[in-house]
Amino acid sequence: MNAIAKDFLVNNAHFAVVGASTNRSKVEPTVEGLQSVTSVSELTDPKNTALSIITPPSVTLKTLQDAHAAGITYVWLQPGTDNEEVISYAKETGFKFVAGGPCILVMGDSLLQQGSRL
Repeated sequence: MNAIAKDFLVNNAHFAVVGASTNRSKVEPTVEGLQSVTSVSELTDPKNTALSIITPPSVTLKTLQDAHAAGITYVWLQPGTDNEEVISYAKETGFKFVAGGPCILVMGDSLLQQGSRL
């Protein structure tokens, strides 16, 4: 596990997931008992929040712009969320990011266990 992935997992007080759907009926005020927000700008402590993004690249770019404005530092770009423009923007703005896998939502527990051994 690289240092950025480890920091993402262990050095942030909060974790948020951004996902998008064209089906507005999927938007709910809570997800599995956790409060949801409709924008990165609504996060209560963005500077201490690690952000996992699960959106098409065109939406990911806008999310990164919002995350940068909010002061988010750590971003995990899930497989299929990035393209050359997204990666360039993430680098240019100084995000500490993971791209190209693995999927943190599938591998999170095992990645966290790996991180604790490093």
